[in-house]
Amino acid sequence: MSNNKNEATKVAQTPKTAQTSQVAEQPKVATDRNAQAKSIGEILESQLKEIQRKKKLADNRSIFLRKKSELSDCITALNDDLISGNFDNDKFALKFGRKGDYRDEHMIFTIANPEILTKFLATLQTEIDASITKIEKELLQDIA
Repeated sequence: MSNNKNEATKVAQTPKTAQTSQVAEQPKVATDRNAQAKSIGEILESQLKEIQRKKKLADNRSIFLRKKSELSDCITALNDDLISGNFDNDKFALKFGRKGDYRDEHMIFTIANPEILTKFLATLQTEIDASITKIEKELLQDIA
């Protein structure tokens, strides 16, 4: 009978030990969940920043593409003046000056020669093409 009593005591004590370990594990599980939630939040935050950065790059690319098209239109119009042999044109001019207050600019000089303007715009187009290529590479960098 004493053996039965000892066995009953062991059986009764075993569940308490299991309960104690479960209670001790609950704070650890809660801490793990908090850490996971924090790391998920950090991951989402960094991904959001990357998406915003790429959105800005895509917006800049769109601006460059529009400006490139506008430059092409200007070059076409300037080429017409070049064919006519005009030294100056009345459609376009490149003005250099010092900025002052609002509407107060101090002009240094103006260039209206179609040949010089065409060369300048072609160089500008080349620079815009290089910028577009750089942006596209950066946008596609993580996709491949």
